[in-house]
Amino acid sequence: MYKLLLLYLFVLMAGCSHMSQPDKNTSMKTDSQNSSEQFYWVNSWRRTCEGVGERMCLQIQKIDEENQQQADIKNWSLLYAPIKGFNYELGHIYKIRVQETQLPPAQVPADASSIRYELLEVVERQADDTLRLHDIWALTEIQGESVDRTLLSDRGEDVPSLEFNLTKMQVFGTDSCNRLSGGIVKAGQGRIEFGALATTLMACPEMKLADEFTRAINNVKHYQLSGLKLTLLNAEKQPILQFKKVD
Repeated sequence: MYKLLLLYLFVLMAGCSHMSQPDKNTSMKTDSQNSSEQFYWVNSWRRTCEGVGERMCLQIQKIDEENQQQADIKNWSLLYAPIKGFNYELGHIYKIRVQETQLPPAQVPADASSIRYELLEVVERQADDTLRLHDIWALTEIQGESVDRTLLSDRGEDVPSLEFNLTKMQVFGTDSCNRLSGGIVKAGQGRIEFGALATTLMACPEMKLADEFTRAINNVKHYQLSGLKLTLLNAEKQPILQFKKVD
């Protein structure tokens, strides 16, 4: 009877020991099941985003179909986490292949993403000049007519100008009489469009240029950059406003 009891205890301990050992294959399988591969477009500039504090985030766009030839400039999303192994450079649009891994809750640091992103491949990298818009531009022509800077100066008026802030997707400026500001709805691939613009309500002795400038701004749909010159065009790609970069 004593020997049978010892044998029973030995079998029981062996079984418990086996149960306490983690199954390495099962652990690997679980990690694999929590990971997936995705193709992204990455925009050519970062945007400000809010986390613990204000910082700069990548703009990405998931590619549902691998034959998508270019990014949709209206559908960028902010990525609040880094992509491990991705050496990003401003002024370039990327198509990349990324592994996304869903982390267990216990492994997620406070105020951090629950997904780990790791670069697998840079599929495409192409230069993009959209970031050159991020500057201050002074008006030189409106509807094909030159702006008389001397006349504006004599009347104490400002030269109409625009300042683009792509990191905040905002535009600021003056129509020669009133200050204006508003959002940039979309920008890139030669296209730009503004949201509703807010203006101050000063009444100047001469409002013709200011009114014409405001009407033109509301019709802008495209842009062209050539050296230090910026041309804004309407939906038919006809030039309506021309600017020179402010030094």
